[in-house]
Amino acid sequence: MQQPKPGIPEKSLLFVRKAIIRMVLSDLRRTETGNQALQHLGLLWIIYDYASVDEPISSAELQELTGVVPSVILRLTTRLEKLGLIARQRMKGSRGRAWAYSPALPNDVLQSGIVGLPRHISTSLATPETLESLERELMPDKDGE
Repeated sequence: MQQPKPGIPEKSLLFVRKAIIRMVLSDLRRTETGNQALQHLGLLWIIYDYASVDEPISSAELQELTGVVPSVILRLTTRLEKLGLIARQRMKGSRGRAWAYSPALPNDVLQSGIVGLPRHISTSLATPETLESLERELMPDKDGE
């Protein structure tokens, strides 16, 4: 996993990652099992770690890394694309057409080292007030709620 660059509070990166995980889980809990939710999260983080906007990862590479059949990879990535967390593009594969996947993040956000930030959120939102709001939402109370 990429590390934040100096100047980006580590706490904000933690909150962003938790927000993404919550977004994926809240979408999946309606129709999928816990195991399928873990598959989605695992594939998402593989795409974020192995791909970039300039160098996407192919469906064949994902199959090789995960051992998951292409039809399942397509189903999982379609859901992640609908959430706006990855981008898919058609590419020419060894046996016809294939998909190439990359994080759905602008280059300036990728370069800032914040991995997992949805495209509709900008780094300018990482103000102390926003972080406090995220902290209240994502972190349980100290009383154990």
